[in-house]
Amino acid sequence: MNPKLTGFDINEATLYTSEDIKPGMAVMVGEEYTAVIPVANSRFAGICTAIDGNFVSVAFSGVLRVPFTGSDIVVGYNPLSPDGNGNLKFNLSSSAEYLVLDVDEDNGYITIMLK
Repeated sequence: MNPKLTGFDINEATLYTSEDIKPGMAVMVGEEYTAVIPVANSRFAGICTAIDGNFVSVAFSGVLRVPFTGSDIVVGYNPLSPDGNGNLKFNLSSSAEYLVLDVDEDNGYITIMLK
């Protein structure tokens, strides 16, 4: 058996969206409980875990596997922010740090703990 934390302590809500949000993408909560793709270098509220038509499940806490762009992300605490396309990236000027539990550079994914 291999160690696995993905899925631990996930708390989700269902939101409506009119945007092209896919599972794994970082999202922000917009007006009237809608999920929107955050602009580059901003903050994000959660990670999309599933879609059903125009409804998305968004995890606001827990351990999740998410796509990333760029480089410099390592295991440990990293300042992360959205890249504007729903992925996360290392951003030294970000005020929000997240615990990165695994970096899968070959496939472009990181496993993070949302607070």
